[in-house]
Amino acid sequence: MTQNNIGAAHLLLGDIDAAEAAWHTAIDLDSQYPLPHANLAVVAATRNNAIAASEHLETARRLGYSGAGLDRFIHRTQSILAAVESHGPVA
Repeated sequence: MTQNNIGAAHLLLGDIDAAEAAWHTAIDLDSQYPLPHANLAVVAATRNNAIAASEHLETARRLGYSGAGLDRFIHRTQSILAAVESHGPVA
């Protein structure tokens, strides 16, 4: 859970690569934790990698992520990514 939260913090700071690395670490530490997969699905989708997005989303669902807040999460994450891309990373 900590690595997932670190990934979210990196994303808020504009470092998508560090966020992605933290989420992969979260999966390495707990392969049954669905949230890093949901997060990686959003990043993959924003990078136009539909295959990886679909795979991560399916894994998150298989691991118990209901998707109840997924639409809100995707919208929020896309807003953050748009802000990062338009302003650049925070120094």
